[in-house]
Amino acid sequence: MRSEYVPDESKKIFGELISIKRKEKKLHLKDVAKYCDVSLNFISLIERGIKSPSDTVIVKLSEILEIDEYILFQIVGKIPPTIKDNVNTLIGEHEGLKELLGELSKKVKDEKMREKLYQEVYEVYLDFLRRNGLDK
Repeated sequence: MRSEYVPDESKKIFGELISIKRKEKKLHLKDVAKYCDVSLNFISLIERGIKSPSDTVIVKLSEILEIDEYILFQIVGKIPPTIKDNVNTLIGEHEGLKELLGELSKKVKDEKMREKLYQEVYEVYLDFLRRNGLDK
């Protein structure tokens, strides 16, 4: 068996959850595929933990299967697009934060890890604002 077809743990967990929820809702692969605008084969590969879905497909899966999208993004180790947008807006509004993230990202080459870094810095910043009454 070739290594690229061996599912990593997050893909496997994600796929199992999608399969269970699809069956609970009595949906066929073709129904989910049509809603997500992908092939039936691609949904099958996701369920078997072989392929990873795009952000768009994750959002669509969360809608049709009525699963919190944040849970699905967390399983695959991605940041939801809504949080990415908030982080990008925040960075654009605060030059010092932009510089800080720029310096930190030089040390983090892996894109997934960089996204996690941005999310954590964003959450710390929002927490600071809330604790100090500056979030209004």
